[in-house]
Amino acid sequence: MSFNHKKQLGQALPLGLALVLMVTLGGLVMFNSGQAVSEKSRLANTADAAVYSGLVWQARALNFQAYTNRAMVANQVSVAQLVSLSSWSAYQRVTSTNLHTVLGWIPFVGQILAYYKQIAGYVDAFMQPVVQAVIPVLDTVTRILSDTQKAMYVSTFVATPAIVKEVADRNDSRYRIDAAYSIASMANNAWRWSEFTKAYDASSTEISRKHRVVNESRDDFSQRREWRFPGGIHGSLHNATRGYVFGSIFSKWIWLGNRRFALIKDGETRLIHNPNSTSGAQWEWKGKDTIAVHHEKLKIKCCIKFKWRKHREIPVGWGERYVKDEICPGASPNCRRWAVDRKNQNPLTESRFADPSAKAINAVYNGLRTYYDLQKLSGNESQDPRLLLRVQVDVPGKKIRTTDNIRNLGSPHAPDNSGNHGKRRGAAEPGMFYAGDKLTGDVISGNKSIASIAAGEVYFKRPVFEGSNNAFPVSGKKEYASLFNPYWEVRLVDIDDKQRMAAWLLKDPGLLAATPAGVSTGVATFAKQQLQDLKKLQADVARLQAKLAAAKNQLTKNNLQKQLGQARQNLAQLT
Repeated sequence: MSFNHKKQLGQALPLGLALVLMVTLGGLVMFNSGQAVSEKSRLANTADAAVYSGLVWQARALNFQAYTNRAMVANQVSVAQLVSLSSWSAYQRVTSTNLHTVLGWIPFVGQILAYYKQIAGYVDAFMQPVVQAVIPVLDTVTRILSDTQKAMYVSTFVATPAIVKEVADRNDSRYRIDAAYSIASMANNAWRWSEFTKAYDASSTEISRKHRVVNESRDDFSQRREWRFPGGIHGSLHNATRGYVFGSIFSKWIWLGNRRFALIKDGETRLIHNPNSTSGAQWEWKGKDTIAVHHEKLKIKCCIKFKWRKHREIPVGWGERYVKDEICPGASPNCRRWAVDRKNQNPLTESRFADPSAKAINAVYNGLRTYYDLQKLSGNESQDPRLLLRVQVDVPGKKIRTTDNIRNLGSPHAPDNSGNHGKRRGAAEPGMFYAGDKLTGDVISGNKSIASIAAGEVYFKRPVFEGSNNAFPVSGKKEYASLFNPYWEVRLVDIDDKQRMAAWLLKDPGLLAATPAGVSTGVATFAKQQLQDLKKLQADVARLQAKLAAAKNQLTKNNLQKQLGQARQNLAQLT
């Protein structure tokens, strides 16, 4: 038998064409998979950037509150310094006048005291108008800082979602953040922001915290302007008589026979708070300065018993100034004396001379302004508070550059044999190169998409710089969060399975109807109920907000605010 080889030529061509078609289709499938993976990676990066950027704004807002709180405290300390200078210059003027009156008859000493009196008078005359002009400026700056705190707090409600949206848009204009999960999560973040910090004004009990911070922040000159001769500054034992008679036993006194003398200078400036003041003002800075000679006599009784008797205080000079209102007069029984130690302070000079001669600087001053701090200042929740934000970024499937969406590459639909009575029209018919994108989404409406979720949080942590000694002052202690230190930072956190499930169900409610056999009917029913509850709570929040905006009666507003707070809390628990 013989074969005709010419008749067999070309029989491998159909197999080759089929192989080419299969390879081409496989390449298209691989291309689609690569596009989906690349898009998923870009979505994840965009979601991380959007969350991080939104939280950076909130962290900056908290740090701004801390910086402005510090600035307001610094302004109050500046007022304290000015009042201290005013009181000190008045004290110098009175002291120089008294010394010149008593010792001016002594040759040469009288001339020195005359110059001292003249210079002290010039200094006091110059100091008062300067202090009177600068204090209102500081008070105005403090008011502006307080107002900017409120503006920053309110603007964050709008700025955070706007920043998240802008970051997503700038990464890719196809990306969206309007999914139900993102809206609910950002609403939850806004509600937590409203509950995270609080404005404290002069009428709140927590204002005492800032009062304490201000008083503790005073400089040395404002806190204690004191010295003793002999005895040095602030009770130091270094003095001219140290080691002169029996070592340091007599170092705080000058001995003349059975009498001893000491010259004591006392002075301080305090921020006074009196909410029950009859003048209407609640806050006042007041400074006091006194100097006096203290004298004691040693009396020896029988059995060699020594006793100091007849302690006397001889006033030499004094000065007392307050900013505007005498809300706690020194002579008032409700105000304690500042000088209580008669051997180390000057209680007699303060009560009989300084307090009655106190004068107002007559400068505009409105006390401590409203400031923002954490809502919860005590308890475990104040130790490590967090602000959480979650965002879902997705891209519609029709905008992903796969073979389905690129013209002249692949086929947008599967082959359709319904036309022409189900007959095929040829080999190269539409749908032949359909790669079949399998994207998650609404299988009912066909709204397929790729999505990515990211989460982050704002937290408080004192930074530790390498090679520096900035450890917490008390060894082993942790610095708790506050709005007086700008140590708020941002970090990304993991998404737990619960949140992924919530996003999955909210993204594609139709999946509930297509529950796999491995998932129980109860889970599907629960998920449907959760979705319905979420939509209902979102509608309730919007309705209450509209009613609150239109309400005019204060009682009605209070009731609506309570209802709105409860609805937001329920929404936060659900999301």
